[in-house]
Amino acid sequence: MAIRVNDFTINIATANGTGSQSANLIILHSMYEMGVPVSGKNLFPSNISGLPTWFIIRASDAGYQAPGDHTHIQVMMNKDTWEKDLNNTEPGTVIIYNQDVKLPVERDDCVVLPMPMTKMARSISPKMAKLMANMYYVGAIAHILKIDQGAIEAAVSNQFGG
Repeated sequence: MAIRVNDFTINIATANGTGSQSANLIILHSMYEMGVPVSGKNLFPSNISGLPTWFIIRASDAGYQAPGDHTHIQVMMNKDTWEKDLNNTEPGTVIIYNQDVKLPVERDDCVVLPMPMTKMARSISPKMAKLMANMYYVGAIAHILKIDQGAIEAAVSNQFGG
């Protein structure tokens, strides 16, 4: 994968009804708050809870709003699309995944970052774990991209009304 500056794509694979839309918008809005030219697109074949959904975020100094040709950060949260998402991931991609899904990610040509997202969320609130697990990939992306803490806090406050 060629080195690009100020043009990258994040692909977040989740399931409908898991609270991922809130998490995805927090990433999008926090980047926007920092002045990053960014766009987001939600791709979902159905509004039925549990079916696959992908949220694509593209940051582009050129102002491109369509998804990029390559995914630079792949978030994997959905066991039903796991194999397809993994097979579509190009060498050099950063893969952030919920290791509690207990499916393999055997890619030595990518940067693989497993996180026990569901387990960590359950330790805070078993009742809300399904919805909270997504916030862990928000934190991972914020750390990797060095998203400003103030921008994240503002986006969280805006998203959850507090």
